[in-house]
Amino acid sequence: MKWFLSLASLILSCVVYGQTELKISGVVKDAASGEPMPFADVFFANTFQGVNTNISGQFELKIERKGVYQLVVRFVGYVTHTQTIEVGDEPLKPLEIQLHEEVTNLGSFTVIAKNDRQWKEYFNQFQDIFIGTSTNASECEILNKHDIDFYFDSENNVLYAYADEPLRIKNDALGYYINYYLEKFLLDKKNNLSLNLGYNTFENMEPNSDRKRRSWEQNRDRAYLGSIWHFFSALHKNILEEEGFMVQHVPFVDGKDFRLNPKQINLADFVIGSPNSGTKSLTFRDYLRITYTKEDADRNFQRVEEDKRGVISIMRTNRTEVSLITMLEGNPYIEFEENGFIRNPLSFLREGYWGFEKVADMVPMNYKPKQ
Repeated sequence: MKWFLSLASLILSCVVYGQTELKISGVVKDAASGEPMPFADVFFANTFQGVNTNISGQFELKIERKGVYQLVVRFVGYVTHTQTIEVGDEPLKPLEIQLHEEVTNLGSFTVIAKNDRQWKEYFNQFQDIFIGTSTNASECEILNKHDIDFYFDSENNVLYAYADEPLRIKNDALGYYINYYLEKFLLDKKNNLSLNLGYNTFENMEPNSDRKRRSWEQNRDRAYLGSIWHFFSALHKNILEEEGFMVQHVPFVDGKDFRLNPKQINLADFVIGSPNSGTKSLTFRDYLRITYTKEDADRNFQRVEEDKRGVISIMRTNRTEVSLITMLEGNPYIEFEENGFIRNPLSFLREGYWGFEKVADMVPMNYKPKQ
C-alpha cells in the first residue's frame, strides 16, 4: 500500500519548571487601523489555558509555573500570531499584539460543496490523516465537521482543508475535548505526502464511573509512553535507555538507498546544551531509527510495505514501535526542552510509528504518566 509521510504536526506547548503563579496580559489590535479586537482567541498551545479578549481587546492569562510558553492569538480572517514567552522571576510586561489581515488566493482550486458526495469522500481522507487510524481514533469524533471546507487543486493533485472555527474534537478514548485551530492541511497525492499544521487546547471530560476514569488514565499513559514527546524528554535528561528507547544511525547511501545494518549509537553524543537556558539541540546526519521497547505497537499500525527509497529494509518489525526521523533541508538542529517540547517541530520529518500517531493519540505536553 502507499504510505503517506507526515511532517511533524505543529503542536506547540508550554515547558514547566517552577511553581510560582504568574500572569501575562496585553491587548490585541488590528495592525492597519490600530483598533482593539474583542473576542480574539488567546491561549497557550497544547495546554488547558485559553481566554477571549474583552470588548477592549484586552486579555489576561494566569501562569502557574515558570518556563517557556507558546502564546497563540487567533481571529478569523487574520494571520495567526505566535510568540515564545519565557517566564522567570521577573514580572512580565504587558503585550501589544497586532494582527494582520489574511489574503487568500484560491487560484486553480475547486471548492467542494458540503452536500456533495465528493465532500464526504474528502472528509474521510482528511479524518484518517488528521485524527488517525489508531485504536484511539475509533473513539474520536469531530463534532463540527461541517465547519471544514475542502479545496482541490486539480493542476497539482493536492487536497487542502480549511476551517475558520476551531475543530471541536471529542476523544472518548483519552477523556479529552480538543479545540484544534487548523492552520494548514494538505494531502499531496502526487508525491505521497501530507502536512498538518495547527494549534490546540485541551479540556478534561468528566468520567461517568471510576472504571471510565481508570480506563482514561491507562490510555493516556499508553499514548504518552513511547511518543515523540516522551522521547525528547528522556533525551534531555539523558535517560533514553532507562525509558525504553533504542537509537540507531541509518546512513543514506548514494542519495537513494539504505544500508541494511543500522548502527546503535549513544544519542547524547549528538546533543548540545545551552549555557543560558534549559534548551538543548540535537544534530545528526542521515536517519535515526528509534525503537520503543517497553510496549507493543497499536494493533492498527500498518507497517511500510513499499517505499521508493527502500525504507522497508529497516522499518520491517513484528509488533514493535519503530520510527524514523531525518532533518529537513536548511535545518541544522532540533531544539527541545526538558518536558519534550520541540521549539522547531517543522525542522524534521517523521515516519513509521510516530507518523502513524495523530490527533487521537495526543496528550498535553506537560502530561506525567500515572505509572
